[in-house]
Amino acid sequence: MKVLRIILVLLGLLALLTLGIGFFGPSEISVSHKKVMKAQLPAVWEQVVEFKNWSNWSPWVASDQDMKITYNESGSRGLSGGYSWKGPKTGKGVMEIREIKEGEKIGINIGVDMGDGMEYSTCDMQFKEVEGGTEVTWNWESSGNISFGERLSNVIMPSILKRMYEEGLNGLQKAAISNPFITKELEVKGIAMKEVEMPELFYIGKRYVDRNKEEITAKMYASSYKDIYREVSGNGEVSKLVQPPISVTEAFDNETKFSTFTIAIMSTEKLYGGLSLATDYIKPHKAMVYVHKGSYETLPESYERLMPAIYAKGLTPLMPSYEVYSIGPINEPDNSKWITQIVIPLEWIEAM
Repeated sequence: MKVLRIILVLLGLLALLTLGIGFFGPSEISVSHKKVMKAQLPAVWEQVVEFKNWSNWSPWVASDQDMKITYNESGSRGLSGGYSWKGPKTGKGVMEIREIKEGEKIGINIGVDMGDGMEYSTCDMQFKEVEGGTEVTWNWESSGNISFGERLSNVIMPSILKRMYEEGLNGLQKAAISNPFITKELEVKGIAMKEVEMPELFYIGKRYVDRNKEEITAKMYASSYKDIYREVSGNGEVSKLVQPPISVTEAFDNETKFSTFTIAIMSTEKLYGGLSLATDYIKPHKAMVYVHKGSYETLPESYERLMPAIYAKGLTPLMPSYEVYSIGPINEPDNSKWITQIVIPLEWIEAM
């Protein structure tokens, strides 16, 4: 009986606490989370100002694979850009950019359909260049929540939202690293190239020496990436890997056409590779990027077109060069739809 009495008392106290929060709890919510990202500000900014890029990093999009998104008639980016969504897990809602300070701040209005109409809140993201990358602060506010259920929710929601914001900012960093901001497009001798400012690049992978790179098959690439994930997962650091996968050519012999190269995955920091994996770092650098479409077997043809165009521009290509497999055998069986970005550095770079 004594135990039952204690349980009843605790249930009574819980009921009183619930009633107290419901009637006298906070009528507004304010959540803020900050992260310093190892990515350049323009790359981070582009991921946020263009709503079509939110699918690269938004935890809400990731949590609802069946979400349907419709972009505003005014567009998906910039002032008044926005979209509406509908999903079985995330419900219905709208987002629209209400304020922009270029490179500094983006303010967003958010509406969520709670079943009896749209309820609105605001969020903003602030950006600042700092040593080693970009500081991003994500704030969210909601006020006027005065019903019994809303006051209860206001106590619970901040901790949930903070975890979501932390997950979102981690994803935003990865998206910015793997999608560097394109600064300039140009064409030389009929070859369309893009001049980019590449951020620092950490990578980990399987290194092959004295092997003709042209003989490496898509199957071998896929096998190598599986080995990398298995090894890094064993170290508990898989969350630090960044997609899409890459390969880095550290050395190339023009006469024999043999290469020293690493089939690799980018990471947010230098990882421990053990005895089976190579880890390296490339400092920030300028580069020319050429987009190759199709199978890997025709990659040499793209290099044959690209390199003379770079020399004709009066530029000197440097090593290591690398390839970014935006679309490849891992996510697309039809090799005619594969997209590979060939990245040729144009200034001195170093590896750790």
